[in-house]
Amino acid sequence: MGILDFFKKKKDNKTEQLPDASKEDLKEIIDTEIERFFPETGAWTGRAYERGYDIAFYYFPCHLRDNNWLSEYLKKRIAYNQKVNVDVNDIFNYIQNDNKFNKKRHEYELRLVRWQICHMLRGGDGWVMPKGCSEVDLLISPKVDKIFREGIYLTLTSIGMDSEVVEEGIEKYADLWREGNMRAAFHHVYNPTKYKISDEQIEFVPNIEETHEQNWLKLRLYNYYQDHKEMVNKYGVVTPEMQMTEEEADKLSKIVDRQNKARLKALEQKENKQTNQTSEFEKI
Repeated sequence: MGILDFFKKKKDNKTEQLPDASKEDLKEIIDTEIERFFPETGAWTGRAYERGYDIAFYYFPCHLRDNNWLSEYLKKRIAYNQKVNVDVNDIFNYIQNDNKFNKKRHEYELRLVRWQICHMLRGGDGWVMPKGCSEVDLLISPKVDKIFREGIYLTLTSIGMDSEVVEEGIEKYADLWREGNMRAAFHHVYNPTKYKISDEQIEFVPNIEETHEQNWLKLRLYNYYQDHKEMVNKYGVVTPEMQMTEEEADKLSKIVDRQNKARLKALEQKENKQTNQTSEFEKI
């Protein structure tokens, strides 16, 4: 039964009279419902973030840390699925103190973080952009990895999810999003694929110095660790790149800076050549 089904009944409908659960059966009844309470599979859609104020009422993920709301929701589910009435206070005490329930809730929250990451990676809409950013930045920004990470955090915390769990999921599933977006950030600056000289001619830019991307990515991971050290240590994987000493990082930074200047100079020369050839073509 979907969550919306509980809220679609008209107000003038008569409430179905159900037998009260006995104290002896209470734990078994709630345990049975808990087993099917948290979805194992699913996916986000943009609609989840387009409903304004109604999101606080309709969408289950918004209430995962609200034990009062969850108690009412469980009561309705038990009545629907097991045809028995359970006192909401008994349910509240159960979910407040039951380790199994809280473990399942935590696992579900982490699944939600993963679903959000996958939704964004597929180009899904409806997620919260950092201030001053737009969708265009995902295609051209040298900070696309930082935009992506902040977008995960802002979106999920904005619907009421626990910030610590969101951070945990971001690091737990870093392999899904981090390096790919870091590489994209590099290529947005240093490796435009081609220059169009005329309608008939496509000219590719010179090859990047072989170690440039490797060094840049290594330094990017090091800086990422400096920015998110507490969460990486707590929930993620500390990679060898992150374990550089300050002296090693400073040395690498100078190498990357040299490679950066050389690459941008090559791109500038290619752009000037394109401009000159385009001007000559227009004179014909």
